[in-house]
This record gives sequence, C-alpha cells and structure tokens, in this order.
Amino acid sequence: MLQLWSAARQTRLTASRFHDVIHARGEESSHRWAQRLLKGTRQPPAMKRGLGLEAEVLQQYAEICQVNVSACGFIVHPDAPHLGATPDGRVVDPRKDPPFGLVEVKCPDVESITVANHVRITGGKAQLKKSHRYYTQVQGQLAVTGLAWCDFVTDTRGDITVERVWRHDAFISAMKDGLDLFFFNTFMDVYLGRH
Repeated sequence: MLQLWSAARQTRLTASRFHDVIHARGEESSHRWAQRLLKGTRQPPAMKRGLGLEAEVLQQYAEICQVNVSACGFIVHPDAPHLGATPDGRVVDPRKDPPFGLVEVKCPDVESITVANHVRITGGKAQLKKSHRYYTQVQGQLAVTGLAWCDFVTDTRGDITVERVWRHDAFISAMKDGLDLFFFNTFMDVYLGRH
C-alpha cells in the first residue's frame, strides 16, 4: 500500500510541499526543489512522532468535537491532476453547514500550544498563522478536495486544540498559479531530464 501511495505522489506536487514550491525564489532554487521532490519524502523525527500519535489524536478529536472521522488516502485534484493531497481524515460534522470537511493533525514535541511556532495566541485562542507552511498545506488540501473547511488539530504534550480553517479562495487561486507555473516550467523539465 505504501508503494502505491508513493508511486501516486511521485510525479505530483503534494499539499505538504506546496509552501516550499510557491516560496522557491529564482531558477536555481526552483530546480533544486524539483530535484528534492523527485527524490521522494523522508521522515524527520517530528513526522514520525506525529504518525505514531495520529490515530489516538484523531479519536480524541472525534470525541471532543462530536464528529465522524474516516480515512481518505491520497486524493488527486479532479481538474489539475498534477496536484494531490493526503489529508489525515474526512470529517462529517452533522451540526454544521456544510457538514463535510477535513482534519489535519500536527503533534509538535512541545509542552504547550503557547510555544508551538505555527500558531499565534489571540484573545487566549490559538490561531494557525496564515504565513506558516501548515496554512498553505491546509488550503492546498481544501483546493484539491473542493471542500470548504478543515479542522486543524494541534496535540502537544500538555494540550490539544482544534481550529476550523475555512477555504480561502483568493489564497488558493494565487497558490495554484504558482504551483502550475512551477510544475509546467520547472518540475517537468527536471523530471524529463532536461536540466
């Protein structure tokens, strides 16, 4: 199953890398990113930690928020097959309109949400920074799936927080323009061995 997942991702830009791609500056930087993407994903310790905790955190999230969560696997954008995403789950929240969304879990190895670098605390509430790579990842997942929201769950050693992040169409449009430009002008050249 892992081989199939890896093969499906091999020649696509995936949401977890969208931030890196759209922030690559210059031709040389873009080519280096294309080469890195083609080499495949490595699992740093933080990612391994998150994968090890993910099932338990998803169960806690479902209980806390009273939602139904199911696995969704790798999803290819229906109108842009060079883009894909692997959200941590599909969500049904029967009390909300629209009821269907996604969930993305991060498990930073920190004591509390107050010291996690991907959020800012406003009025005592944790909010995902719009400039952070995780925000780009979430918006990428929403773009690929066509859904309206994603619950962003942060599980630290001391607490768990949930923020519903809504689709931001202007952000997605600008992001997709950058992704398309990179894919067709750089990534494919590197993939086909022209650079």
